[in-house]
Amino acid sequence: GNAMQVDSKPPIDAEFRDHKTSGSIDELIGRDKFFVAKDLYDGDHVFEGKFDEFGQFVGTLNIYKEQPEPYVLNWPGNSGKLTECGPFEVRLSAVQGRASESLLDSVKHKEVMDKLWRYGGFYVYRDGIRVLPYGQSDYDWLKIENRRTLAAKDWFFSHRRMIGFVAIDSSFNSSLIEKAGREGFRENKAFRQFRAILENWLKELAKDYF
Repeated sequence: GNAMQVDSKPPIDAEFRDHKTSGSIDELIGRDKFFVAKDLYDGDHVFEGKFDEFGQFVGTLNIYKEQPEPYVLNWPGNSGKLTECGPFEVRLSAVQGRASESLLDSVKHKEVMDKLWRYGGFYVYRDGIRVLPYGQSDYDWLKIENRRTLAAKDWFFSHRRMIGFVAIDSSFNSSLIEKAGREGFRENKAFRQFRAILENWLKELAKDYF
């Protein structure tokens, strides 16, 4: 379930363990190790809000814990038509890579960065249950690291410095259809729009603020 969402009681409280042939157990994502809502607000920068049925984002940005400022971003990819993916909510927290540039003290910064190294990324939950990324958390479904490789000086976001979620539900996002076995979404028009909206949002945030 989505432990990162405030006042959310997940329908499933899941833990993932890798049982080694040697007999040892590697805790992959457990209750006590994954991020919770408070962790998101402890980051250096917090972005949260909603995308409407046209792909427009309305929300707030909190850069370096300054006063939250309103942020509106239109998505030009659908020429003002209703999207097929439907509206959804996002919350994302980012931490500066260098402790000297972070609001966190050096001890807390190392603790958070170690956790981000294992579990960082942008997760999708439908009805409170994780859908993406499937498998390991570094599955780059938004091509975040690819952009960083191509233009590191122009690209702020990294899996290893961010944690957040996209919340969708069965009522408003029925065209986002999961593959058999729940290992992600089918590559239909709704999913391509969903991904393009989020990629555009991250691109504009990186360009305008970082």
